[in-house]
Amino acid sequence: MDIQEYQSEYRAKVLQQLTDYAQEKGYGSVRLLETDDLDEIAPVLLRAYFADSVPDFAQYPAVSLGWSCFLGVALAVLWDSDWEKYGAAPEQLYPMIRDARGWDELDEYVLEEVLGWKLESEEAKALTNFFKSAVELCYTTLRHERIEPGTPAAFQLYGATVFALYKLGVSAGLQILGYKLEAVQPQSMGLPN
Repeated sequence: MDIQEYQSEYRAKVLQQLTDYAQEKGYGSVRLLETDDLDEIAPVLLRAYFADSVPDFAQYPAVSLGWSCFLGVALAVLWDSDWEKYGAAPEQLYPMIRDARGWDELDEYVLEEVLGWKLESEEAKALTNFFKSAVELCYTTLRHERIEPGTPAAFQLYGATVFALYKLGVSAGLQILGYKLEAVQPQSMGLPN
């Protein structure tokens, strides 16, 4: 199996784990909520994110991986509020979120300023605990892959993990905003039964 196929299988496995976990904890259903707009800009966002997260991975893996969840929540809120404005300059979105309070307080910024929650609130605690457990699940999965640290393969799996956690954050953010999956009936789309 080549590295691309291996990475693709790993990404699918992690996304399925997170989908199952989100459904179990009430932050999703049979699939994660998503929007193509936020998937399309993920490479631009995550390249910038890696500059901050990769150096922290050895000492602070939970932060290195976990802040991508909060980034996903923030992007879901921006997408909902005025995507024409924010989507026009995707390369500016991550620095805007990070620089509001700095890398170390990215989670608190999203909870307090983006979502408008107090850190001590039940909502903030529940979301933070949900993300912590999801990160632990992903970190355990990543470690069990037994890829040599510092190799291109390790970086690819790290990137796949960060992307999956970002998608989890987007899904949680969309759910917090009131979005949900709905079955579409063929008649509502003008299609025959």
